[in-house]
Amino acid sequence: MSKINAVRFINLNYNNNTMRISDDTFQMQGRSTLMSLQNGGGKSVLVQMMTAPFVHKRYRDAKDRPFDSYFTTSKPTFIMVEWKLDRGAGYCLAGMMVRRSQLTEDETDNPLEMVNFICEYPGRCAQDIYNLPVVEKRNKEIVLKNYRECRQLFETYKKDHAVKFNCYDMNNSAQSKQYFDKLAEYQIYYKEWENIVRKINLEESGLSKLFADCKDEKGLIEKWFLDAVESKLNKEKDRMKEFQNIIEKYVISYKANQSKIERRNTIRQFKEDASEIAASAGEYKLVTDKVEEQENRIAGFRDLLAQMERTQNEARDRLLADKAECGRELARIEYEKYSCEIINLVEELRFHVGNRDMIGVERDALETEIAQIETLLRRMELAKQKEQVEDARQDENLIRERLNVMREGESRLEPERRALGRALGAHYGQLVTDTQCQLDQNESAHLEESRRIQELAEKQQWLDETIVRLIADISTYRERQNGFNRIEDRLNDDFGETFSRNIVGEYEPGYLDIKKEQYQKELAEETRSCTAHKKQLESANERQRSLHRDIEDRKQERIRQDFQIADLEREQTAYERELSERLVMMRYFGIESREQWDMERILAAADRKLAECEQAKRMLEKEEDELLKAFTRLTQGKVLELPKETLALFDRLNINVVYGMDWLKNNGYPAQRNEEIVRRQPFLPYALILSRQDMKILAGHDREVYTSFPIPIIPREQLEETMAAQAGGLLELSGVSFYMWFNEKLLDEESLRLLIREKEKQLRKKKEQTAVRKKEYEEYFEKRERLKNQKLTKQAYDKNMTRLSEMKAEADETAGAIQALKSDAQKNEDQINALIADIAKEQHLIEKMQKREKHFDIFCSEYAAYLECMASVKRCQKEQERHEQNRKLVRENLEAGRERMKSIESAHAELDRKVLEYRNKYSVYAMYQPVEGEGGQTEAERTGNGQAENLNTNDPNTDNGQAEIKTTKTAKSEAEVVSDIQIPGTAQEQEARYEAITSRMSMQVQDLEKQLQKTSAHLNKLQKELERLSKKYGLSEQDWIGTIYSEKEETHQEILLEDRKNKMKIKDRQWNDEDKETAVCQSRINTKKKDMAEKCGTEEPLAKEEITTTQFEAAINQIQFRIQAIDLEIKKAEEKLKGLGENLTTLAEYEDFVCRHEPQWETDITQLGTKELRDFQGQLLRDYRNLKEERGRKKSKLSAYLYKMIQKEIYQEDYYRKPLESMISLTDSASLILAQLGTTLQSYDSQMEKLAVDISLVEKEKNRIAELLSEYCQDVHRNLGQIDSNSTITIRQKAVKMLKLQLPDWTEQEGMYQLKLSDFLDELTAKGVEILEKNENPQEYFGTRITTRNLYDSIVGIGNVQIKLYKVEAQREYPITWAQAAKNSGGEGFLTAFVILSSLLYYMRRDETDIFADRNEGKVLVMDNPFAQTNAAHLLRPLMDMADKMNTQLICFSGLGGDSIYGRFDNIYVLNLVASNLRGGMQYLRGEHLRGAEEETIVSSQIEVIGQQRLEF
Repeated sequence: MSKINAVRFINLNYNNNTMRISDDTFQMQGRSTLMSLQNGGGKSVLVQMMTAPFVHKRYRDAKDRPFDSYFTTSKPTFIMVEWKLDRGAGYCLAGMMVRRSQLTEDETDNPLEMVNFICEYPGRCAQDIYNLPVVEKRNKEIVLKNYRECRQLFETYKKDHAVKFNCYDMNNSAQSKQYFDKLAEYQIYYKEWENIVRKINLEESGLSKLFADCKDEKGLIEKWFLDAVESKLNKEKDRMKEFQNIIEKYVISYKANQSKIERRNTIRQFKEDASEIAASAGEYKLVTDKVEEQENRIAGFRDLLAQMERTQNEARDRLLADKAECGRELARIEYEKYSCEIINLVEELRFHVGNRDMIGVERDALETEIAQIETLLRRMELAKQKEQVEDARQDENLIRERLNVMREGESRLEPERRALGRALGAHYGQLVTDTQCQLDQNESAHLEESRRIQELAEKQQWLDETIVRLIADISTYRERQNGFNRIEDRLNDDFGETFSRNIVGEYEPGYLDIKKEQYQKELAEETRSCTAHKKQLESANERQRSLHRDIEDRKQERIRQDFQIADLEREQTAYERELSERLVMMRYFGIESREQWDMERILAAADRKLAECEQAKRMLEKEEDELLKAFTRLTQGKVLELPKETLALFDRLNINVVYGMDWLKNNGYPAQRNEEIVRRQPFLPYALILSRQDMKILAGHDREVYTSFPIPIIPREQLEETMAAQAGGLLELSGVSFYMWFNEKLLDEESLRLLIREKEKQLRKKKEQTAVRKKEYEEYFEKRERLKNQKLTKQAYDKNMTRLSEMKAEADETAGAIQALKSDAQKNEDQINALIADIAKEQHLIEKMQKREKHFDIFCSEYAAYLECMASVKRCQKEQERHEQNRKLVRENLEAGRERMKSIESAHAELDRKVLEYRNKYSVYAMYQPVEGEGGQTEAERTGNGQAENLNTNDPNTDNGQAEIKTTKTAKSEAEVVSDIQIPGTAQEQEARYEAITSRMSMQVQDLEKQLQKTSAHLNKLQKELERLSKKYGLSEQDWIGTIYSEKEETHQEILLEDRKNKMKIKDRQWNDEDKETAVCQSRINTKKKDMAEKCGTEEPLAKEEITTTQFEAAINQIQFRIQAIDLEIKKAEEKLKGLGENLTTLAEYEDFVCRHEPQWETDITQLGTKELRDFQGQLLRDYRNLKEERGRKKSKLSAYLYKMIQKEIYQEDYYRKPLESMISLTDSASLILAQLGTTLQSYDSQMEKLAVDISLVEKEKNRIAELLSEYCQDVHRNLGQIDSNSTITIRQKAVKMLKLQLPDWTEQEGMYQLKLSDFLDELTAKGVEILEKNENPQEYFGTRITTRNLYDSIVGIGNVQIKLYKVEAQREYPITWAQAAKNSGGEGFLTAFVILSSLLYYMRRDETDIFADRNEGKVLVMDNPFAQTNAAHLLRPLMDMADKMNTQLICFSGLGGDSIYGRFDNIYVLNLVASNLRGGMQYLRGEHLRGAEEETIVSSQIEVIGQQRLEF
């Protein structure tokens, strides 16, 4: 719609002609405009006038202001509205020229003459609102042209093709329709003005009450939304009427083929019921198949258990055989081990015997060495004693010789001294030579020993360095070993292991191999377990999916059942509601409740009550009509009321009808004169006034209209002539008397006013009575219609109750099944979760095991390195020990060498001393030179040489190589002569003799004798001690005679003896240890042989070359580990065999089940444990029992349904009954029932093919109708959803959707809607056929039933549409429902109504077929005093924002002001009433343009009332 640019009123009188608009134009320029006018100034009149050009005749009247009451003269009134077309298309002027009809009531029934006109122009022109020449200036006066001139002017414009001007006689229905059609071209729709603009202005702030009768959402949708949608969808054609015609034709066609259709429908019903049979039988068969399949599974499970039992027995036998083989391998390895141990013990025995023998040899050598040292010490002791004896003897000889010398003379002794000197010189010279030779030998031995000691010292240093290096290597290896300790600790910590080595720091032989095998086995077992769990998870997931599919199927079934239950409950609720309403209405109609099922009686009573009410209503309406006519006559000056046909005749003959009473009122005569005229013309108030020309026209018409009463007509020229005298109330004319008594008060304005007021009061009271009676009639009629339209019958009620009970039972059963499936699904879900957790745990464990295995491999390689380190440590320790032994031997040898060096050095010192001693003594005797005698030698020399020879003679028995001097003593008696010189035999004697001779001792003989005696005693004592020692030690003098005593040597030999004795003790201990070890080895050999005899049956060990195993402990541990594993497997096998036996025992009662095919198992049965097998078997048997119970239920359900079907009335023919009886007899077999059902349906299908040919057209027509209705309903549904599409505005910086319609999703519910549509069509068909069978016309029924409201409500359900609105308060806004919004009053209610109205206008104006459909076309709302309830700023703001959003122009007439209202308008007029100076009591309305720009126009004929200037009429 375009918007209003300007409004112009010319010659508009109102308020009983006391107020007038001469010629005023209000410029609005398409903007919302406030027309401010005080109360009583004519706001409602202006609204009524602005609305008039756009509504039909019956909508022009206001509530208490008939439109024609404003026009009382023949001068025309102009109402012009200039529209500013959308998108700058120019202007459109729509206006009306109206005046009081100049014809009498007899001549026309239209009180007004009205010409409407429409002119389109792009810009200002002679025909625009400002310049249209309906007034002209004459003699300085502005004159309004008369009606005929203006009409001729309009006709001229109409014929001028250069001007887009059209005029229409609104009393001509065809032209009236053309006018409104032309308005529609400019998007000016009369329906909007009639249904909306007019309604909201029936009273002030009428918009608030526009939706007041819509207390709930259903009422609002039915009355407004659906009405708007219907109007829009039926704009071009009445689609509902088309649907009614189409359905009527379809019903007639249906009735013609009803018998065939009924047969077809019965078969279809049978097939539908049969679908339930098929479904139940299918379920029955499915469950039967499941039972059979379960039996097959049980049989298969039983056979599989038997096969598993056989397999387990075979596996156990194999395990026992493997265990026996392992035992034999273990016995062989133990035999080899014992043999190897015995061989090792024998070798060890040999080793210890060898050691013992070697130690014995060493001990013997030590014993020999000790004996030698002891002998040497004894010899040295004897030599020492001998020396003491010799010293004592020498002392004795010296004393004796001294005594002899004393007794002999000195002179006689000189030759002897010389001889002794020469002999001793030779002797000591020889001793010096011999001793020097020994000294040289000693020095050579010293050098050799020094060299040997040096070598030993160097060897000891090398050994020390080697030992230090070995200690460092050992430390390094041990550090590496400690590194392995850390690796071991980390492995223990990371993987919770308890690796620990034995006391020697090694793992038991084969331990790591066993561990590796254990790890591999654990990993394999865990991997197998994880794989099995994954398979179980996959099976569980598949079962879960299957369960979910079953649950979804059951849920869908439950949804279907819920829908059916909901439909049944709704139907039951409707039945209960209808029954309740029926009982209530029966009380209204005076019928007892026990007759509730007798609809004929109830309807008859309702008809009687309705007839009574109708009669009373008609009486009141008649009375009201009479009062209304009287009131109209009083107000309009009409005493005579012409029939419509007569008025139409006058209008057609173009006769201007003037009523006599109207003439009396408007002739300007005083009341007295008019009374005089009436007395002269008694018929005048009841007559029409026509010109004679009009009377001739009337007399000459074709007599097509008949009168029901005479119509008085008085020629206009004879108005004041006397017709006849009236006697009392009778007037006699030509023998006919007329009773007339005219109320002359009608001619007096005051009296007339009182009469009108009284008549108005009576009329109002009668209207109230009529309204009450009408409302009562409508209520009774509505009740009767509801009763008539009720579907409720006792049969339907009972059937619905039964069906509802059955459906609830089925729903409960389905719910139970769903719950059971959910329970299974939950259990399965728990199992899945447990499996997922187990798998996750196992995968984590597998990863950990793989990591452990990887780390273990590293650990083993590190352990190998550790063992190498240990071997290296042992090797180094052995090397160290060997080197330390060698070092010890070297040290011992070095010590012995040093001891020998000491002995050599001691001997060397002794030899040096002796050499010195001998040289000293030799120097004493060196002066004695040999004397030549006979033979060149003297006797002394000969003696000396002989003695020297004796001195050089060595004793072979002396160890030190010193020669013993052998002397030959020539014993001479003391009595020989002094001259004969005799040399003593020994050097000591000679030296003593020499000392005695040389010393010249002068001792006394007596002293010498005493000394001799004492010395002899001492010598004797020493001699006896020597003999005693010699006897004690068992040594002869030859054994020790050559021994030289040395105190140092003696000390050295004693030290050696002590050392050798200590070593001897060690060797004794070592020999004893080895002897013990030998005994232990022998004992162990005997024990091993005994043990071997007990375990291996023989005491003879294997030969060493027959022993193939080296790592006995590892091999034994491995075999024992294998035996333990085999024992564990045997135990598992026995446990599994026990479980299998128990399961087979449980399944013994099902041994007659035959496995027809191998079942498909969800999991690998062979991998299940005993408990899992028991649980699986329990589930298998439990499912079997449940399936059997379900089969029983399905069978019972099928039987019950068959019995129920056979009892239905429509199946009592043998054609239907016999197949049902046959199926009842076959209920033990679902397959046979299905076969019988298939045969039956096949025969019915053949019959259906024959019927389909005849009724296919009817079916196609039904489908076509259903498609048309579905499309239309979908269009309605879609259009409903578009009503709120443009209702979003901004409130407090937040987008708020002021109106929101929530509709069900058509796509989701389409299936259900199609079912409901089919039911709706079936209902129409059934009722239509019923009406036709009564030979009645079904059009009335179709007309009331086939409506947009009924169609949408039946398919979608109006109650399923929800309406949400926003309530705006001063500080907040929040959504509310329509039920809450309907309770709002005042400004909030006004805003809510405006939001809905604006949305409806926007929707109705939006053309989806237009490519510019999204354009928000302009709309106009004219409102009378809208701010009486809405003047709060927080409400006005969203109201005006909503208007702007909807592109709606608001033209508001209000007596209120203030900033809150003025501030919301950009265009404001203030209208004031100005008193006329020319006519007393007359006021002119003049507008002041308070706000807003005015358009610059060139006005040639605009009239203003200024001062005393007035418009001439």
